Amino acid sequence: MLSCKDITDLLTEYLEGEMSLGDRMRIRMHLAMCGHCRTYVTQLKLTVDSCGRIPPPEVTEDLREDLLATFRNWKAEGADSTP
Repeated sequence: MLSCKDITDLLTEYLEGEMSLGDRMRIRMHLAMCGHCRTYVTQLKLTVDSCGRIPPPEVTEDLREDLLATFRNWKAEGADSTP
């Protein structure tokens, strides 16, 4: 039987459908018996759904150029430090 900690460790894979049928069934068995984990799964699903509805931030052209310059400099600095 899976523990509650096992459920929290495996939940992302479970929700994304990235596990075997046997593992999914073990998780479902635990969820059928554990109200706390069912609540956790419900809260996590609501959080993911809510975050998916947040519009992306507007990136101004100045900010875009600043970010690109920062990344270019970061890459160049990293190349200089290699032996």
